[in-house]
Amino acid sequence: MFESLKLLRKIHFGNPLFEAWLWFIHSQASTFHDSVKLIEGENVNICYVIEQLSKLKLSLKSRID
Repeated sequence: MFESLKLLRKIHFGNPLFEAWLWFIHSQASTFHDSVKLIEGENVNICYVIEQLSKLKLSLKSRID
């Protein structure tokens, strides 16, 4: 565990784009998390899951453009 922390610290201070990368990952994780919360509901059927996954796909594609 300590080795991975040392490596993370080395990467963090050695790379000026590390903070931007962390914000990017945080943004992506937030998008996925919101979609998973909707899909994990009690009265969810396959059509609803497919709809939510399609919305997630469109959301991620729109970020690329």
